[in-house]
Amino acid sequence: MKPPILPVPTEMSTRSAYSARPVKSQEGAVFPGQGMDDAMNVRITMSLLAVLLAGRTLWAQEPSVVPSDPSVVNSAPAVLPALPDSPLPPNVDTSPITPPPPDSPVLAPLAPSPQSVVWDARPRVSPPGIVLDRVDSHTGFWTSVEYVMAFQHGMALPPLVTTSPAGTAQNIAGVLGQSTTSVLAGQESVNDGLRNGIHLDVGYWLPRSNNRVAVQTGFKFIGSSTYNFGATSDGTTILARPFLNFTSANNNRNDAALIAFPGVSTGSVRVSANLDSYYDFNVDLRENFYAGSSWRWDSLIGYRFLRQNDRLNVTSTAFPLGAAFIPGTQIVTTDQFEAGNDFHGVEIGLIGEWRRPRWTMEILAKIAAGQLQRRITIGGRTTTTVPGGATTDVAGGLLALSSNTLDAGITEYTAVPEFGLNAKFDVSRNAYVQIGYNFLYIPEFARAAEQIDLAINPNLIPPGTPGSTPARPQFVFQRNEMWIHALHLGFTVHY
Repeated sequence: MKPPILPVPTEMSTRSAYSARPVKSQEGAVFPGQGMDDAMNVRITMSLLAVLLAGRTLWAQEPSVVPSDPSVVNSAPAVLPALPDSPLPPNVDTSPITPPPPDSPVLAPLAPSPQSVVWDARPRVSPPGIVLDRVDSHTGFWTSVEYVMAFQHGMALPPLVTTSPAGTAQNIAGVLGQSTTSVLAGQESVNDGLRNGIHLDVGYWLPRSNNRVAVQTGFKFIGSSTYNFGATSDGTTILARPFLNFTSANNNRNDAALIAFPGVSTGSVRVSANLDSYYDFNVDLRENFYAGSSWRWDSLIGYRFLRQNDRLNVTSTAFPLGAAFIPGTQIVTTDQFEAGNDFHGVEIGLIGEWRRPRWTMEILAKIAAGQLQRRITIGGRTTTTVPGGATTDVAGGLLALSSNTLDAGITEYTAVPEFGLNAKFDVSRNAYVQIGYNFLYIPEFARAAEQIDLAINPNLIPPGTPGSTPARPQFVFQRNEMWIHALHLGFTVHY
């Protein structure tokens, strides 16, 4: 006999109709299908946890374990297992879970942060005391090109042209030591301004030496410089060339040869001092003997050649007005002095580099020892042209006469030191720009103007008496120092 069905109590009316197990009522009666909601709640809760765990497993996994081939991911889509047939609340999504697309950030391989990548274009260095394996700037070929701005020790000129105010007596006009005399040309240093040039350097690190030895050659060119002076007078302005009258009668007193003086002569004078182009050539073997964490030191040994010549020319043209001369007579007097300097020697040196990630400081110290070959040339001419007559051309001018005319070579041994400092900044792995300073010093240097002897025996001036004594001017070889300060700006390429 079935038990009677009783009405559901009010407090049980809200129970789920989907309960699967019977429960007792407050009165102890059993109701099949009623009061079974606890088990259903547990099933729903477990289903939600399964969904959350499945999604978290797929989306929070490490990218490194995701297959690199997207087809593998797409070929096995993750689908949640089917839940029991019991209905779920409407807010529960039971659709299959689709994996992220191949280009998703989840599948992208982990990459280092850009801030963590440090690019070092300079050669890597080893710890102190360990020889560096040469890379980048110390392997293969290199070529350097630099613009040079140079300042050189100038040429010291003696007083060459003088003047005096109108009304000055003829016997003291243009004479040095007189209060009325002014120097127009000379008694100054010339050709000591800025000169432009270029510096080329080419080298190659020898692979068989483990890039410790290189062959390099350099060439430097600095342009010429010229000083010019010119003056012309119709006789109103006094022009003169000063000298020392070196005779026993005049007791080596100051005197002057007049070029233009009122009623005596008209004329002109030109002074030209030329400092020729400077040439510097070297071929060296360069060997690395130390490479530390910041410093690198290389030694140099090789051949060095230097050349620097200069010239001085003084030309005066006079048109005498006296009765002893045919009107229109012209007298041209020329004095020329030349000095050439060629150095051949063996040089040794050091190159030190203090390197940072993108820039380098370089120190250069060299000294070359060898022969300094000087050639001195002194000569003068006087050309007289008479209207309607013959033109005469004789040796000797005013400062270059028969007593000091020569073409001689003088060789001595000397040492030429050089110092340089450069700053280099990398612009790529195989190129950098650089700016630097260089100083070169040549002792025992010959200059043309310093070979002038202002003491003159007037009896030797054409058309004088050959062989007159004392034999002045005379040649006494004069030496002086020469230095060059230079600023360099350029670039170097390694390949």
